[in-house]
Amino acid sequence: MRIAGNTLEDRATNEVKYYDRTGRDPYGMNVARMDSHGGWIATPSDLTAFFVHIDGFKHTEQLLATTLFVG
Repeated sequence: MRIAGNTLEDRATNEVKYYDRTGRDPYGMNVARMDSHGGWIATPSDLTAFFVHIDGFKHTEQLLATTLFVG
């Protein structure tokens, strides 16, 4: 998984080419600054590996703690 680039030239290998059906430039926004709420690109394999590590199963290494923090 990685943060997407901002331009057509910044596309990752095998990343789709984006289009805007209204005719605007789909590369006109700063996607790299959307790291916390979007802008991520991943393959299905990347997503599967990520979800395996946050699934809560005891037989896989977990990325998230099992305890909840209540603020």
